[in-house]
Amino acid sequence: MGHCAAFSADIPCALRMEGSGRIPEEVMKRGCVTVCNHIHTLDCVMLACAFRNHTMQFLTLRDNLRMPVAGPIVRLMGGIGLPERLDGWKAVYRRVEKAFGEGQFLQVYPEGELVSGCRTLRAFKPGAFTFAVKYGRPV
Repeated sequence: MGHCAAFSADIPCALRMEGSGRIPEEVMKRGCVTVCNHIHTLDCVMLACAFRNHTMQFLTLRDNLRMPVAGPIVRLMGGIGLPERLDGWKAVYRRVEKAFGEGQFLQVYPEGELVSGCRTLRAFKPGAFTFAVKYGRPV
């Protein structure tokens, strides 16, 4: 059961999921990389509910983990703080490798920033696809 178990699964939300094809469940059991536009501060909660049968990890700004009320929730939801220095990536890669080893999903916001309410697709940064190739996981 994913992190959504801590929240009500009956919360209505307007979440639209699209894709070019369905990833077979046996492949998803090994873990995968998920991507979506980052348009709301509660995106990680909505995604955890959408993928409630899977445990997820989320790349997030380190400052999000330090917020007084939201920080503990972001950590509970699987927040992985982006490193402030280059040598901090080793810890991120270890955590992602462990998560994939347990069949978890890694959510990456490929545009690299939150733009509240944005309805257009912005240019992607390579991070999500770098993780997918490095660990041999589907997107």
